[in-house]
Amino acid sequence: MLSGSYLGQKPPGRTAEVFAPGIVSGRYGLHSNIVFSPDGTAALWALMLPGKSNKYGTGRTVVSRLADGRWSYPREAVFGGTKLEDVPVFHPDGTALFDMANRPLPGQDGPGKENIWVWAKGPAGWRDPRPVDPAVNDLPQHWQFGVDRRGDLYVASNVPGSLGGGDIWVSHRTDGRYQKPENLGPSINTAAGEDFPYVSPDGQTLLFGRDLDIYVSSRAPDGTWTKARPLGPEVKTSDMEILPSLSPDGRFLFFSRGYRVWWIDAAVVRERAGKGSAAEEVEQALVAGGVGKALARFAAVRGVEAGSFFVDERELSALGYRLLQQDKLAEAIAVLEMNAAAFPASWNAWDSLGEACAKAGDRERAITHYAKSVELNPANQNGKDALARLRSAPAPDAATPSPPPAPPAP
Repeated sequence: MLSGSYLGQKPPGRTAEVFAPGIVSGRYGLHSNIVFSPDGTAALWALMLPGKSNKYGTGRTVVSRLADGRWSYPREAVFGGTKLEDVPVFHPDGTALFDMANRPLPGQDGPGKENIWVWAKGPAGWRDPRPVDPAVNDLPQHWQFGVDRRGDLYVASNVPGSLGGGDIWVSHRTDGRYQKPENLGPSINTAAGEDFPYVSPDGQTLLFGRDLDIYVSSRAPDGTWTKARPLGPEVKTSDMEILPSLSPDGRFLFFSRGYRVWWIDAAVVRERAGKGSAAEEVEQALVAGGVGKALARFAAVRGVEAGSFFVDERELSALGYRLLQQDKLAEAIAVLEMNAAAFPASWNAWDSLGEACAKAGDRERAITHYAKSVELNPANQNGKDALARLRSAPAPDAATPSPPPAPPAP
């Protein structure tokens, strides 16, 4: 039997871990993130069960409850006599529960499109669910949505007025009714398309998906959303990361990777929310004033302005390679040197710097940087191959031997 908070699992640090392996992340894939009730006594998640006729399988939402200090065996989630269907979401005060379902709307005979439904909790327990207002449910929508303490709903939908393949919209709840959804604008939405919104209970932090990565934004003092930023390498990998949410106490980030639930210390969210990108600052400084200004700007964002910016190895590396592709070799080397200085334990940063120096014809520095990369990662075959080529090639400034003097004329 499991006991303690969060199904009795040991809290993670800054390294993401699979949540409850063999229990939540087990035999079946998941179609929703795990959701805990605000009081921490119920955990819900949606399974993907293999189907015989449906190649995508079928879903089933299950619930485990904490009673007398122990978590119950997961059972099919039924509230008010009705089964939950997909992506359950609790209202932050625990008085309402939402899901996404294609159960028949009142007056319909059969299932329709996916809609958001809400259960209200009264003195006698959970009532049967009802669909939220048409202002929201008239939108085409799918999968995860979010709700804040005011009851405002954050949904993903592709309708006229969208900036991309799908945008994040908010429907404010006023006098008990949901209003016409409003697009969150270009600080959140792009041509790439956005999905899977989660909003913090206070409505100040927004997490969502873009290109199968997780992004975060926070509200500025004027109430607008800051430019969304991708989460860092603690979360972002070459795999698919989707369905973000925070634990009710705000301590942990939960997300889906490979149809398993992962969790990590929510500090990785706070460190990105509302902050600027060092790589963007460097790029702007390069355009405005060249390498010298870029170096000074990088020193500032790592020094006196460090609290307002984050430094991302991948972003700096991407900028360096863009400059390499444009044959701006001095600028590329300067940026990749910044990256290696900021991340001296990264073999990849030194490998990239070696590549840039080699392209610029600086053989000795290329050898030095590739050697550092291989020292940090002996399995770096690319670095080993580059070192072999560089060391076997003649030095570019080696003097060509003079031909022997011609014999004197007879």
